[in-house]
Amino acid sequence: MLTSRVGLADRVSFRQGNAINRPFPDGGFDRVWTQHSTMNIAEKERLFGEMHRVVRPGGVYAMHEPMAGLVQPIHFPAPWARDASITFLWSPTRVRGVLPALGFREAEWVNEREVLLVACGRRHRANRTWARPTWRRRCCSVPNCRR
Repeated sequence: MLTSRVGLADRVSFRQGNAINRPFPDGGFDRVWTQHSTMNIAEKERLFGEMHRVVRPGGVYAMHEPMAGLVQPIHFPAPWARDASITFLWSPTRVRGVLPALGFREAEWVNEREVLLVACGRRHRANRTWARPTWRRRCCSVPNCRR
């Protein structure tokens, strides 16, 4: 595994679990992270709720995720799905509305859409109708979470 190759095997452990029903205790993590995964999870409120449950008060939830852009529906295949059956993109507005309702406080929101468009434009110049999702990174913290 990569952790062994970089000398971190003694500091990292892996567990398989369900993203919307995590096998970890409440407040068990200082930080939780998702990267390129939430677009395949339909039950986002449960997913974000689990993130909130397992991060300690004052901890951080960071995400780097594709989100729904202005052109909907997107064109398939997408990098993460051949068709719409496993694609559950939300708009940034919807995500930014749900997370505070679950108890998160936004610390930073970075829109990386333009950087992505430049990179994708190099590869997809021939197909100008390709619907590119908006990519965003979000960092949240949990202020004095009371359960």
